[in-house]
Amino acid sequence: MTLEILSRQIADHLVEDKNSSVLELVSYGISSIISFMLNFTIMFVISYLFNTTSELLWLLIFYLPNRAFHKGYHCKKFLECIFFTNLYTFNVYFL
Repeated sequence: MTLEILSRQIADHLVEDKNSSVLELVSYGISSIISFMLNFTIMFVISYLFNTTSELLWLLIFYLPNRAFHKGYHCKKFLECIFFTNLYTFNVYFL
């Protein structure tokens, strides 16, 4: 099941008017939340395995907010996004 299908099904249960633009907005918000949570779960699992969780927390606090202002590459597929977000984070992290 893809992220879009899952978020659409959840939004269908939350929104009463199935033909409104609100349904699309809620679906997008849910997919963003799931993506965010999955990315951070993967980051914390990897940092736990390397016993470097405190360093990851410092990175998330001080470095990643910088990415919000400077944008960057945006993937077209969800799995690419997960892969490149974690690759980017741990490249900075281990350098």
